[in-house]
Amino acid sequence: KTRFLEILEKIHLRKRLTEAQPRPDTSGVRVRTYAGADDILAWLAIRNGACAGLDPAVRDWTAADFRREVLHQPWWRPERLWLAQTESAMPVGTVVLAERRGAAATVPVVHWLGVLPAARSRGIARLLMWHLESSCRAAGWPEVQLETHRGWSQAVALYRHLGYEHV
Repeated sequence: KTRFLEILEKIHLRKRLTEAQPRPDTSGVRVRTYAGADDILAWLAIRNGACAGLDPAVRDWTAADFRREVLHQPWWRPERLWLAQTESAMPVGTVVLAERRGAAATVPVVHWLGVLPAARSRGIARLLMWHLESSCRAAGWPEVQLETHRGWSQAVALYRHLGYEHV
């Protein structure tokens, strides 16, 4: 394959949810769930900032994109969107728990995990994923899945570090 095709190739990963993991220690960062329309702009700033410079590139989202891809989905619930904030209440990371509904089962999926570049390497992504995975365990789901691009090597490395494997 050419490098271009490898970068564009999507990969599907999953993690079997066994015993609960300890909450990551991320001093100075708190996580909360979606609180209303004001959070849309914060989510968009994180998502667009986290995706800037990715290869393959993704376009910036608008509020209309967020409403279509998140708020208007049948799986949407405010407690399934987490925002990580600094002590000064600046949003620096986010993740959404979505559902993929099939004929046989409903599977929880990670939807747009993102941390602003200036806030990376502080455990924020691990903390957000801990909240998402804890929610999945509480709901009785035995695993969580996600899709990413092979070319997003930092994301792939994070997911592998967290125990995600190829589907």
